[in-house]
Amino acid sequence: MCKQIQQNPLSGTKIALANKAWERLEMIQNGQIPYISDDYALLIDTLKRYYEGYLEWKIDTDPSCPIKRAYIYEVKRNFLRGLFRTINDSYVCLYPPKASNADKISIDIFLANMCSEYAACRYDKQASFSDFQKGFVFVKNQRDVLIGDMERSKQAECKNDLTKDNHEYDE
Repeated sequence: MCKQIQQNPLSGTKIALANKAWERLEMIQNGQIPYISDDYALLIDTLKRYYEGYLEWKIDTDPSCPIKRAYIYEVKRNFLRGLFRTINDSYVCLYPPKASNADKISIDIFLANMCSEYAACRYDKQASFSDFQKGFVFVKNQRDVLIGDMERSKQAECKNDLTKDNHEYDE
């Protein structure tokens, strides 16, 4: 029996919280509920949860993972950039296909700006809906890559378990 059916990678706490927030963010993007400036902070926090949830999942499922859980919480300053680089350099490419060096620099700057705007938009800055929309597209792309990798890994492990189970019957 496939072990991964019982242990869904998308049910981890960080991923589950990010997915719940994502439902609200999609409703804002689709005009179903009004946007307020705090929603931009929620968008940034949701991206952080996807990154952290992905790394927690890797730590829990990959015995060769060199990262310790404490590392995730040590990345404070420019937290999105640190998490992005760790995931991109070690596990799955987070850059768009065929990204140029200029594209990579733009993404790095975008993440740095998101980090600096995180607290500001929660306390004293009004983040525009246009900023939210740009961030939404970026977070959606990141979410799709991370969840896609988790689902592919789940399917591969299921396939391996089923193949193994079938060979046990051959003996």
